[in-house]
Amino acid sequence: MQKFFFIFVLLATIQAKAQDCGLCGDHTLVNFQKIEWLGIEKPDDSVLLNEYDKLEDLWWIVLRRCEDFFPKGNCIELSPTFRNSEGGGGAKTNKYSMYGTIIHVSNEYVLRLFIRPACSEEEIGSAEIRFQMYPFFDLDKIATEAAHKIVPELLNIYEFERKRRASGNYGLGGDLSGGQIQINFSKKMVKGEEKRIVLTLMDCDEQPLRNRVISTAGTTGGFFTPATFKTDDEGKAIAKFKMTTDKVAILKASSEVKNVWGCDDLYTGTAVVTAIEGTPVKVSINYQQNETKALKRATLPGVEIKGGEETEVVTMKHRSVLYYFPSKTDLEQGFLVNVEKQGYYIGMSNEPPSTDGKAIFATESGVYTYTKSVQSARISGMVGNVEMVRGEEDGEDRHVTASASLGSPSEVMFFLGSQNEPPSFMWSVEYPATDGNYGGGAATIVKGDSTVKWEVNRITDANSIYKTEYVLSLTLYAAEELKKGDQAMKELFGFKLDELARAIDPTKPAGKTENMAFASGSQSIEVRILSPYEDSSLKRKK
Repeated sequence: MQKFFFIFVLLATIQAKAQDCGLCGDHTLVNFQKIEWLGIEKPDDSVLLNEYDKLEDLWWIVLRRCEDFFPKGNCIELSPTFRNSEGGGGAKTNKYSMYGTIIHVSNEYVLRLFIRPACSEEEIGSAEIRFQMYPFFDLDKIATEAAHKIVPELLNIYEFERKRRASGNYGLGGDLSGGQIQINFSKKMVKGEEKRIVLTLMDCDEQPLRNRVISTAGTTGGFFTPATFKTDDEGKAIAKFKMTTDKVAILKASSEVKNVWGCDDLYTGTAVVTAIEGTPVKVSINYQQNETKALKRATLPGVEIKGGEETEVVTMKHRSVLYYFPSKTDLEQGFLVNVEKQGYYIGMSNEPPSTDGKAIFATESGVYTYTKSVQSARISGMVGNVEMVRGEEDGEDRHVTASASLGSPSEVMFFLGSQNEPPSFMWSVEYPATDGNYGGGAATIVKGDSTVKWEVNRITDANSIYKTEYVLSLTLYAAEELKKGDQAMKELFGFKLDELARAIDPTKPAGKTENMAFASGSQSIEVRILSPYEDSSLKRKK
């Protein structure tokens, strides 16, 4: 009873602390690298081999026992991946990595877990579990002990971040986490006019970043003097901008900052200056995904399979900023934005943008990773409880990464609705991946859906060139989407996945054909659209 009470208190304490999302209120992704066992020989004895095979499952069981402390919506998310698959010091989807090794020491086995920042070799937390593997070891007991020891270490990461930033003026999050460069100035100028521009480099928690270099490369329709400069102690910098076009100028600023996890991070800011031609619609998109999906191997009567589980993990963070000049046809058809892999890319052309339904892509920054793991499998042909034939299949580990660029722009459509169709927003992007294919993401937001937030606000600032702000968001949880898919399968074919597995092999115990598919994690998108037109719904409210 006393032990149960201790575990209950520990769980309650950890879950309460896990709701602290740090200084920026951002979710923290921890990549749990596949546990490695070093110098442990595979036994020939079939009884001992069953225990040895459990090592393949230990990684997943530890992961899921840790996830018990971080239910849906908590600030810390764990994701499985592979050793040495992350590489590089650039932007990453994860902020930390957790590693594990098993070694044989004297007459016992030692599982050691340790935590490092994503781009650093510094060890900031660890745990050690000792156990006996032969003649039998309790997999779930060891995994539970491991989780109870390593999870409190995970909860210290936010204190590490506070101390690291205070000690070295490091960043906490650039483009992909809410950091930005604010550009403040009058939004209207004429050709040949020159004005002072104030730029402020802000971290994701709105704290200024001092003594950092800002570049204005990629600015079109004019130029800054100087083109590169540093922020002061308040994170501010002042430069002059001269308008060289009578159409539209797009100001762009960027700064590379080392973050607290040792990675290179990018902060950007954009702004539009209007002249004699129209004001473009501004679209800002932030998307992130962290989803794990697993599928067990089904069997036939008389066949026993150990291992073979297939798991896929997708993680992605992406930010897009674009300006769009809707054509007369766009507006007549109800589209405020209608971009299909075309447009004018800042920094990739010297020609001024056209205002005939064209897009200006200011920012496309993002990181995508795809991980696939197939466990090694031992397949046995059985007669009763006697193994007659045995075969083995090798496992597979695959890791793919991709990085965004202006050369692979987003597709964006924003439909204001009609009598028969609700307003909707659609976005997708893909960019070349390391395996020769493509990585990317997509989302559709439809006004009125239960999971959608859709706000339309009138802009009352007299100095603003915009009249309407749209704020849209959507979050989808993988486990809930799996249930919906399973139910759709039931309605279409008459059975769910687990029911199909039982029908294929009715000789298996119920526990062997339950939870054949597993999903965790989520994907979310947040969109902000600034329009120079007044929305019809706001006109009716006057």
